[in-house]
Amino acid sequence: DFPRMNLTVPIEMLDVGVASSTSAIIFSRSATTYKGSYYDGVASVAFEIVATNTDASARAVQLYDESTAAVSGALINVPGSTSVPTRFTVNWTPSAGVDHVYRLRLAATTSANQLTVHNARLLVKQVSANQTYVYIPMTSAGFSNNTNLDIASPSSAVDQTTLPSLGQSLPDRYAVWRKNTAAWSAISTGGAWTFEAVLSGAGGTAQAALYNRTTANTVIMTSTAMSTPTLVNISFSNGMGNFGDLENYDVRIASPSGAAVSLYKAGLGVHLDNLRNAEVYYRVMKQFSNTATVTSAHQRAQLDLSSFSNPLVFFEAIGLVGGGTGVVELQTCGVVDSGGGCGSVGSSQLAFMNLGTPVVQRTGALSVTDGDRFVFNSFVNASSTTLQSATAVVTIAPSP
Repeated sequence: DFPRMNLTVPIEMLDVGVASSTSAIIFSRSATTYKGSYYDGVASVAFEIVATNTDASARAVQLYDESTAAVSGALINVPGSTSVPTRFTVNWTPSAGVDHVYRLRLAATTSANQLTVHNARLLVKQVSANQTYVYIPMTSAGFSNNTNLDIASPSSAVDQTTLPSLGQSLPDRYAVWRKNTAAWSAISTGGAWTFEAVLSGAGGTAQAALYNRTTANTVIMTSTAMSTPTLVNISFSNGMGNFGDLENYDVRIASPSGAAVSLYKAGLGVHLDNLRNAEVYYRVMKQFSNTATVTSAHQRAQLDLSSFSNPLVFFEAIGLVGGGTGVVELQTCGVVDSGGGCGSVGSSQLAFMNLGTPVVQRTGALSVTDGDRFVFNSFVNASSTTLQSATAVVTIAPSP
């Protein structure tokens, strides 16, 4: 027998922010898989956003499913005159054991771009769980970027290419993830891992691949010939070739025909059963490059540690510098969902001194308050600090 575990699994929905138009929009580039068949003991699912609304009236942000039907209960009305990024959340309970693909729908506003959603995530709360599915975000564009375009464009895509070989035109928009099998138990048999991307190609095949940076080999590739943002995924086993333990991975894209290819988001998922150990990722910062001190609340996240079995919290960041030392940290805002007044989390500072090649750094376990909201902070570095991603990592383990 295995102990039953409690946890909340965040699933990030937006690698590039979205904005409203004068007509309602369902954003295909926000398409996100919800693996209902891989979750048991689901108590609720929260729909969480960080948004602004400069229109005079409240405007709705809602989840729609794969049949273009509104998801009952998964609707947030962002009040009018919400001028600073503010976190909102609502709970609903999906049908047990059913897989879905969810997309964001933004209501029409009086003028374009009045309603913006910088961040959106699902939070799957499980009680006495024996299995789960963890999502690992692998790409993102600028932390404050948003657009109402849902077609191929430099502003709506994480990256674009016309090159036939796998690569990255904008490498600072790709996270680096280090596989650590010891963090997961037990990884299910068969196709436990799923690589997922939203892609489009302008008259040719669009390809995206999970790539092993350590060995310089492709792990697995997925593709589409669709000219509009299309969710594609492919599953593979833990023993897949070129998917070794304690090695670093990122995402690469290619256009075999030379037609323009756009990548809108990408991530990796893992199915765990006989659940004992896991770690989940709350992204608190998307891609960032600056020389100044910046505190960003655009990806503000709440950590409900009471919903985890024996949790530990870490801060992880992937980045590099143009020179000097770049220091980043996790900050706590208490129970406040907007505005400043946040303060440093003790022992959360990470210092980057690496030139040219990104590195992954993680703190030791941090002392944080259950229920607090957390944001990202970067200190002055005259030679620029470039960050590909930053996350609050929560681990679970059985009682000793």
